[in-house]
Formats: sequence, C-alpha cells, structure tokens
Amino acid sequence: MEENKKMIGEIINEFKVKKTATEKKACLRKYVEITDYVDYAMKVAVSRSVIKEVCLNEDTMEFNLNTPERYLAFVITSISLYTNIEFNDEDDYSTYDLMKTNGFLDELFSYLNESTDDYKEFSTVWNMCFEDLKEYYSSIETLFRKAATRIGLISEIGMNKLANAINGLDLEAIKNMINETSQTQDSFGGSIEK
Repeated sequence: MEENKKMIGEIINEFKVKKTATEKKACLRKYVEITDYVDYAMKVAVSRSVIKEVCLNEDTMEFNLNTPERYLAFVITSISLYTNIEFNDEDDYSTYDLMKTNGFLDELFSYLNESTDDYKEFSTVWNMCFEDLKEYYSSIETLFRKAATRIGLISEIGMNKLANAINGLDLEAIKNMINETSQTQDSFGGSIEK
C-alpha cells in the first residue's frame, strides 16, 4: 500500500465538494484503501510506543492519563495503520479538525469498521497497552523505585558536596587545633578523650 499513499488534504478537498452522502462515500472509497490485517506484534509495539510518547514524562517517569491527547493519537495511529492516507506536516489538532468538520472522519471510520474486524482488535490492544502501562508506572514498586532513585541522587549530591568540602580543608591545621585545645584543657585540669 506504500506506493498508493494519498495526502489527507487532497482527499478532503475533493470529499468536501461532494453534495450527497452517496457521493462522499464513493469519493472516500475511490481514494482510501483499507489494510485488512496488521500483525499483532505491530499493534502492540505501535500502541506501547505512542501511548508512552503521549502519557509518559520521561524526566519524572510520571504517567499522565492525558485522555484528549491519547484519543487524538489513537485516531491518527488507526488511520496510519489501516489506510493509505498520509498526513501533512500540520499539527494533529488541525488535521483532526479538518477531517471532523467535513464529515470525513465519521465516514472513514464507518468504512474502516465495515472493511475489517482487525481494527476492533487494534482498539482492544491499544486499551490493554494503556492499562498495562498505567498500572506499571502507577504501581507501588514503581513509586518505590522512583523514590529510591531520587534518594540515591540526593545522597550522591550530598556526598559530592561533603567530599569537596573535605578536600578543601587543611587536615593538618585541624589536627593542630585539636592538639592545642587538648593541651589548653589539660592545663586547666580537664581532659579530652581522644
């Protein structure tokens, strides 16, 4: 299907000038090819990758539900996997709005649902991957792992500061101060345990 890719803007430009539902349906089917089956491994890999991209903050390892972005990603990913439609470099919001306001998106998903049962499986896999990732990044084990990592980083920073402070000290001068204090105290009849 790669050689038959069609740009979304070109299809919609022709689609939106059609007057009747029958003409719109015929236009969509003229340009859009549906993939009958996407390999299971591909469904899983794409779902995990896109969901992580949308929901996971890599810096903090926090998993955000981000439902609106996740829905938009699902729509765009579904179209990319199951059709020959290629998207422009516009942002996903503009592309979604363009497809939705012209009735194209509803007609496309109707066609997709009619054409392949595999799309329903992709939807199920997507939801399973989301739940798995949400559970993993929200689990007690993950929270402890994140806390331990933070404690380790804080400890390392503290130890580095302490090491730098010690490296800047004159240990011989400190020993001399202790000895002088000890001798001074001895002269007053007291003692310091060493």
